[in-house]
Amino acid sequence: RRNLPDDYIKALESYPDSWKQTYLLGKWGFVPPEGEPVYNFQEDVYATKKHINADERHTILRGWDLSPTGKHKACVICQIDSRGILVCLDEVTDSEPSLEAFAKKVIAFCNIKYPNNKTFKDYGDPASFHVSQTDMQSPAGILSKTGINLVPGDQSPGIRIHCVQQLLNSMKDGVPGLQINKTCKKLMQGFNGGYHYKIISEGQGKFSQQPNKNQWSHIHDALQYLCTRLSFVDKTSKKEMLDQIRKRVDYLYT
Repeated sequence: RRNLPDDYIKALESYPDSWKQTYLLGKWGFVPPEGEPVYNFQEDVYATKKHINADERHTILRGWDLSPTGKHKACVICQIDSRGILVCLDEVTDSEPSLEAFAKKVIAFCNIKYPNNKTFKDYGDPASFHVSQTDMQSPAGILSKTGINLVPGDQSPGIRIHCVQQLLNSMKDGVPGLQINKTCKKLMQGFNGGYHYKIISEGQGKFSQQPNKNQWSHIHDALQYLCTRLSFVDKTSKKEMLDQIRKRVDYLYT
């Protein structure tokens, strides 16, 4: 310390918690994999200062990413507060192979955490409605047996990412349009770079056109499906958003 400028440590202490844990305090923390983060994100801006509990007067919104044969399943649990801000309250992730068992796990979690909330709305991948040729069932159909009725989100990755980024960019009463409880660890790690575009040519700085599928992508897909069905998220600028994606791809691949 005596060899550092007076304000050096103080400046480092202002960094996000996940960075401080690893690089300043020498504790276990999150080190994101190499790649380009999908979102422009600052943890100290979007993470809630105090844990926000659910308001029993408002509907609980759940976004689902389901894979009948895949390893990871994810559910993000959110609520829109009185200011119109989307708050990510909790997350549930699992490698449980059974869709029905995962659905029951989420239901049990919600019964414990939100006993006074009576209304739930659920959103998921449109592919969840495709019927398997082997057992003639769909993931959405399996969930419906547990009382969960999915509404399909938008299929386009570009539109989904755009809807989340729009919330990150918006401000209401001086607060960003998206707030995240620190209990949503996978979601937060994904925002901090776990959810990223994979490097495909390191020397030339080229990245994949779609986000890398990994342990963080599933909870982010779940959030995206939910966000594409929020009434206050503007999807009318689809052409402008697609033009921005094309410019980015042209920049990376030329």
